[in-house]
Amino acid sequence: MLRAMNAKSRSSSLTAVLFALLAGSAASASAEEAGKQGAATPASETQKAQAKAGQALQEAKAKVAAAGARLREAEAKLKSASAEAKDSALAARDEARAAVEAAHVEAKQAMQAARQDAKAAIASVRDEAKTKIEEARVAVDSAKEAAIEKVEVAAAEAEQAAERGAERVKIEAQQAVGALDRKAHQMLDRAEHATHIVARLREARKAVFRSFSGEVDEPRDIPPAVREELRRHAQRVARLKRIEAIASEKKDEQNLERAQTLLAREESRHKQKMTELWARPRPAKSQAQADDDPDPPEEQPAEEEGEEP
Repeated sequence: MLRAMNAKSRSSSLTAVLFALLAGSAASASAEEAGKQGAATPASETQKAQAKAGQALQEAKAKVAAAGARLREAEAKLKSASAEAKDSALAARDEARAAVEAAHVEAKQAMQAARQDAKAAIASVRDEAKTKIEEARVAVDSAKEAAIEKVEVAAAEAEQAAERGAERVKIEAQQAVGALDRKAHQMLDRAEHATHIVARLREARKAVFRSFSGEVDEPRDIPPAVREELRRHAQRVARLKRIEAIASEKKDEQNLERAQTLLAREESRHKQKMTELWARPRPAKSQAQADDDPDPPEEQPAEEEGEEP
């Protein structure tokens, strides 16, 4: 900062001196030019020009002297300002050093105080931690005792529940065995019923054959169409009888009545169909052809068009 102030004052003084020198040079040049022109001009004008040039030179010298005085004054001020700035800088440095030393002392004191506070806090935390550890130990012991009691109670409850579950499983097993026994009896009853149905069908076939004893000599002499109708009728009756038995067992009055109605309708249809088949003319067959005729195939589930099962 001091260097900048010195440079600034010196530059201003040099600028003033330069302006003064330029003014003197200009005055000398104008005097010389007036002297050159004096040869061609009268003596009075030459004197006037010389007087004017001399006056300008005097003014320039005065300005130069004034500029030199201002320059010396500026240098004196610069010297005094530099001394004052140097003194103030030294004073500021001393103050800064004193402040740093004071801050250093305060920092040491604060550090010592902080260490003492930290030691006290650590001791307090240790005491609190010890107290909490003891409390935690007591709580753990009480929790262990409570857990042991709960485990014992739970074990007793589990044992009771296991006994109840075993008893319930035993009862359910007995019920399941009873249900299986009842189902087995039902299946046996159904098998016996089916056996009776098969026996009745055989008897029915025998009865039918006996009814044909006036027209055929052996079962193979029955016409294929009649044999097929007999087989179809037997299958339908067997199915409807089975439906009737299941409906009767389950107390299903609607399906029971429907099965009985279909049985009556099937009997009526069968009689009508047999009358039509026996009314058709039959070609005579030799014994060898009758022996070679195969039995008609079993009826498929599909029914004739326009007929109900």
